[in-house]
Amino acid sequence: MYALTHMKYHDNVEIPIRIPVDVRHGPELFRFPFDVCLSSTGLRNSYLFRRALLTYPYSRHLLLAIKKWGRSSGIINSIDGLLASYALTVMMIHFLALVGKIPPLNSLCNTEEIQTLDIIPQYLPLPGLEENKSKEVGYLFALFLEYYGSVFNYKDSVVCTSNMDLQKTTMNWDKGPNVTMRPPFFEFCIKDPYGLDNVARNLNHDATLYVQDSHQLALQALLKDFNDPLFAFSNLIQYPPKPRRVTQSLAERGIHSDVLPTDQLEARHVLKKMQFHDRKRSMESFGLRTMMNKENQNAASRVTKNVLGWIKSDEPSH
Repeated sequence: MYALTHMKYHDNVEIPIRIPVDVRHGPELFRFPFDVCLSSTGLRNSYLFRRALLTYPYSRHLLLAIKKWGRSSGIINSIDGLLASYALTVMMIHFLALVGKIPPLNSLCNTEEIQTLDIIPQYLPLPGLEENKSKEVGYLFALFLEYYGSVFNYKDSVVCTSNMDLQKTTMNWDKGPNVTMRPPFFEFCIKDPYGLDNVARNLNHDATLYVQDSHQLALQALLKDFNDPLFAFSNLIQYPPKPRRVTQSLAERGIHSDVLPTDQLEARHVLKKMQFHDRKRSMESFGLRTMMNKENQNAASRVTKNVLGWIKSDEPSH
């Protein structure tokens, strides 16, 4: 994005695109978040997850709900030593395989070379949710919260998409307390499907407790308004209960720089956090406006059809 906003020439050829330096004030198209992946593993993971999630038609509905809650509750906040959005995807796939909604991913692993995969996967819109299926997704959402709030063994187990009983000892991740206080941590372990990395390696003990407690509090909030599940879910997404978490500086989290002094590093981190949350609010606002525009277009289309139908029916017959 920085290159797009600053590049004017390439090989002495002028590029006639002028995007404001601050992309927040530029075209809304440039507010879409995207990842640049330089490893084939990331692309293979995407295809593997897609294949797995399509085996249960309503998995994407569930994932959207989980990620929406994850962002609101603050557990999706990798910049502050919590989870990335990708980690919640792995957690949900592990959970769905555990409850039998999808097969474990070892039976779906893609052995094809990366160059043989489709450049543009076929787009499949979300299927509609009938009332009984909506209840099923809601039940799975609550069960997901209960599993990671009270059932999953953070001390000994690993979230894995192929082996539901994988233990830290098997991965040599039973490291004990991290006396250096610097990542990687092994308090919460999530195995990457194609690699040997711990996706949750940035979570120390306090961050792991925050994730677990967030799931527990969310489930309690749902059960509190059990008689009105729609209100309970909507309220949880917008105003989720959050555990108390002591704010730690980068130095306290074991993060240092060989170039910048500690105070400058902290100041830059605070600025990046402000920019990150500003972009997130901007993207959410853009998404809401897009949905409203779509609804308005659909409403206008229905009105137009009704008016044309009325005019046609009112025409005198010859």
